[in-house]
Amino acid sequence: MQWLDGISEIVAKYDVFILDQYGVLHNGVEAFDAAITCFNRLAEKKPILILSNTSRRAVSVAPKLAHLGFDSDKLIGSVTGGEEAWRWLQSNKHLRKCSLITHRFAEQAFDKRKDFESIFYGFPSSQLDVVPISQADFLLVEGSGTIMYSPEVSEKTEIDFIDTGDPNCNEVLSYLKQGKDENLLLLCTNPDLISCGAEGRICHMGGQIAKMYEEMGGKVLYFGKPEKACFETCIQLAKQRVPNTSSKPLRIAHVGDSLYHDILGAQRSGIDSIFITSGIHRKELAQSSKASSDMSQLESVCCRFGIRPTYILQHFRW
Repeated sequence: MQWLDGISEIVAKYDVFILDQYGVLHNGVEAFDAAITCFNRLAEKKPILILSNTSRRAVSVAPKLAHLGFDSDKLIGSVTGGEEAWRWLQSNKHLRKCSLITHRFAEQAFDKRKDFESIFYGFPSSQLDVVPISQADFLLVEGSGTIMYSPEVSEKTEIDFIDTGDPNCNEVLSYLKQGKDENLLLLCTNPDLISCGAEGRICHMGGQIAKMYEEMGGKVLYFGKPEKACFETCIQLAKQRVPNTSSKPLRIAHVGDSLYHDILGAQRSGIDSIFITSGIHRKELAQSSKASSDMSQLESVCCRFGIRPTYILQHFRW
């Protein structure tokens, strides 16, 4: 592991950079200090892909970044957990009916079919619908704020799991136990366990719910980091869109703030990684910085996860 002052120190070593969004570039509401400048300067020198665990489709990424001030026109592509799941469902059309845990935006939930950023977009109700578990082919967890057993918004059940992460949440346990009784596969379109929102708010994500189902003995299929498949999609996109006159493979590095998702996924995929310490691990690593020269905290956390990033950077900066 090597501390960096800024990403400019290693730009020349790589042909392509894969960036995480949340925790690296922004918190969902506003861009981080120095991140816009760093992104735009990096994009002038090297091709950039976004790899995000958002449950929304890849087309959602560039407009979001542009809204926050990033020059997203320079992206060569985006891969998301939602996009990977959408593609998988397109190839597995025998799975047509699901019971759903989604975000707290369920008032719009079944405008989802008209929302081109949604996993439901492009599927008529005959091919992808929300039903009671007794009628479902699978469980779909794309959020942690609302449970739906029907496409009728008036019948939704709002839950506080996103705020509490309570493993004893009755509504979530009922959903999972019913699914397990029916031996249903659970699709998780965002494997994140937690995320950091605006003003330091901690959000408990659908990945925690999927882990609970696994602990019950249920089968889960994850889309997104740290799964190798999404990194392979990025690598293939890079090969298609980045000219490579060398006989050697493209040199690719991934920038992320989650040891378990970003850094582990990069490690599994055989690519280098740049770990941003000011993201979801910031409290654990409060005393770790290049200036402190104290690597003990960082070594301890990395050892716990069995992961070693190639480089360490406190914030995404040039």
